[in-house]
Amino acid sequence: MRCTALIALALGAALALSVSRWLVPADGVLVLYSWRDSAAVQTACPTLGSCARRPIEALGCWARFPGRHPHTVILAGHSLPPDAYLGQAPGRVAALLACLEPQTVVLDTCYGASMPLLEALAATGAGPLIIGSTERLPPAGLIYDARLFSTASPPDPTALVRARSGRHLEVFRIDPAALAQARATVAAWDAPTLESHLRRKHPNLVTVGLPGGSASILVPVSPARFHSPYAPTHRVTSWTLALRGR
Repeated sequence: MRCTALIALALGAALALSVSRWLVPADGVLVLYSWRDSAAVQTACPTLGSCARRPIEALGCWARFPGRHPHTVILAGHSLPPDAYLGQAPGRVAALLACLEPQTVVLDTCYGASMPLLEALAATGAGPLIIGSTERLPPAGLIYDARLFSTASPPDPTALVRARSGRHLEVFRIDPAALAQARATVAAWDAPTLESHLRRKHPNLVTVGLPGGSASILVPVSPARFHSPYAPTHRVTSWTLALRGR
């Protein structure tokens, strides 16, 4: 019985190792998408280069394998803060990113540079470089330079990702103190100030600069803090955006 149990344990470990090696590339870029999204928003890997695409629903921290850390993870698909990023709660996405330990996270999703996901990621202790947008992105998403998809981490990944609109992308490192200061700044704003920084209605998302002024992020704000036109009349989910953007 003891030998049988040891054999079963060894076989289980070998199977887990095999699955982990398939799910998590040892280097290069990992693109995470959702099974629920259309192919139009599931960023494709280039023909050449080191890149793998995996559904976020199929991954968890159980898939972690020592030494298998993609240098860049791209979240590609529909999001609508504060509740859903690729159809997942921010805490689940953050926990997965913390397990994958990428050096860079690209938020190729609408309103990706937003407080719920960033705070959840900060709570894990992870501190990757973040590249994202406070805007609604087109279905085709961001544009990538082929050099990003090398096996080695590029020296300046920010130069290899750009918005189709030509607008500035937000670039910063996860910093719990900076996020707390940004939230405190928004908490102190009155209704006119909130409205002047409003980026999206229903749910209400306002932009606020991180300390140092190099980047901005989105913070969800209760409708009660705005004048009546910003009170929600209906609930919008991330999946209603399928025809309008990511």
